[in-house]
Amino acid sequence: VSLKNRSYSSQIVTEQTVRQTSGFTSYIVSFDSDGLKEYALMNVPRGRVPAGGWPVVVVNHGYIDPEVYSTRNSYINTSAYFADAGFLVIKPDYRGHDQSAGEAGGLISRISYAIDVLNLLSAVKDLPSADPDRIYMYGHSMGGDVALRVIEVCPDCVHAASLWAPAV
Repeated sequence: VSLKNRSYSSQIVTEQTVRQTSGFTSYIVSFDSDGLKEYALMNVPRGRVPAGGWPVVVVNHGYIDPEVYSTRNSYINTSAYFADAGFLVIKPDYRGHDQSAGEAGGLISRISYAIDVLNLLSAVKDLPSADPDRIYMYGHSMGGDVALRVIEVCPDCVHAASLWAPAV
């Protein structure tokens, strides 16, 4: 089945609070992707939720050795920057990274990583504090490749994207 012809669905479950700053609160969240329990870091701005919800930025990280990658600490500055600017930020691990189930792999794994992000996006749209009409994507290096695949499969899932040194 092609990626465009399959369905994507999941729910976000808050697992634990990681940190609080003056601008946002960070959580470890989980979601299901093709039967695998995957994790993400979610930064939620502090303050009153805007009408319609917070705009969302999905941060697709670049290549980091899966054994070294950290849900809590990898791309922490990028995630904090967007949260401090008033965005709800979700930085998904990819399968096989940190505690996320599944196998990390080579170039072909980027298809699986895009599937993980597409399942996550289906869950983000159901978050009561997120604005489903203002979902944006950031992709760095390998994450740029993942972001492009997501946009090609579901152009209506993301309002806009910014790719930094995409490995494509």
